[in-house]
Amino acid sequence: MAEKYNYRQKLKYTGNKNQLFSVKNYIFTDGRANNTRGIDVINGGGLFMTIVPDRCMDIYRLIYKDTNISYISASGLTHPAYYDNRGEEFLRGFFAGFLTTCGLETICAGSEDGEETLGLHGRIGNTPADNFYTEIIEENTKSGSPEIIVTGEMNQARLFGDKYSLLRKIKIYTNENKFEISDVVKNTGFRKSPHMILYHLNYGYPFLDENIEINIPSEEVIPVDDYAAEDIDKWHKFSKPQNGVNERCYYHKLKTDENNTAKYSLYNPELKKGVRVEYGAETLDYFIQWKMSGEGDYVLGLEPGNAKGGGRKQNRNDGTLKFLEPGEEVRYNLTVTLSEDRH
Repeated sequence: MAEKYNYRQKLKYTGNKNQLFSVKNYIFTDGRANNTRGIDVINGGGLFMTIVPDRCMDIYRLIYKDTNISYISASGLTHPAYYDNRGEEFLRGFFAGFLTTCGLETICAGSEDGEETLGLHGRIGNTPADNFYTEIIEENTKSGSPEIIVTGEMNQARLFGDKYSLLRKIKIYTNENKFEISDVVKNTGFRKSPHMILYHLNYGYPFLDENIEINIPSEEVIPVDDYAAEDIDKWHKFSKPQNGVNERCYYHKLKTDENNTAKYSLYNPELKKGVRVEYGAETLDYFIQWKMSGEGDYVLGLEPGNAKGGGRKQNRNDGTLKFLEPGEEVRYNLTVTLSEDRH
């Protein structure tokens, strides 16, 4: 985003800084989203997002220069009171959006692990923030321009069970179309607890269509099942919407740089819009591609996580399940950049 003037100079042209960027807190009132808190952020350079404090501070909408980037499922946004972990009922409240956080005790497929019945994708994505607040930092920022920071803390715990907290900070830049997600997950209990997390990043129309260029620098691509294996040569291609197709999923092992950072990018040459995602691969050491080109269910999920996608029982059996000791915490960081250039 080219800067003609610095921030102090821009203020001379304005009556209120909301002419340059804005943050709006509100409550949804329609349908099954009724009483759900929302935060709309406009960065002044073409980036618009809706953060939902009642749904793990996840990102419901992401728009870049009038182009919708995110996928919104048929359920739309729902209040967490509608959460149902029985089988496929989870999907009745899975809005997807740009980000749905999965975990913290399990991800992906439901399973029976010991005495616990674990639902699809875990509970954290339907957990409201106990405390959330917004800061607009105008002076002495690293970028030299105002930065918008939205912070919230979610607690996932039960009597006689595992206890976790997730502290999330989303920093939105005003001098470029970029935002950062910084999470700290902590075992707040007094026993060793399993920990799984997945950043379910979802792309939808019109950004996603048959023209999309998928750039995942993968050292290895593994199909999740035989159905995905049939189409493995086309994992990086997307078709027009099709009738009667099922989802295909692949595991990727991404190349990393000297700082153990992994990245991928998408670009739509017709729209001249692109997205780049970078994340710390030391803690997010797995990556799942969810490819679904069905009519009405047209979505691409590119999902960093800390475990395979078969659910907690499978990860325990495979020896890939991670644990947090009492009081132990782990940090996760992702950076999303939107532009009109290929990355």
